[in-house]
Amino acid sequence: MITNNGNLLICLLINYYFFCKITIFSFFI
Repeated sequence: MITNNGNLLICLLINYYFFCKITIFSFFI
């Protein structure tokens, strides 16, 4: 359960990071 929570947290952080990059790129465009 702890490892699943860790993987979920990492996945959320990665998704948030890519979402921020996408919004920054769309802002420049």
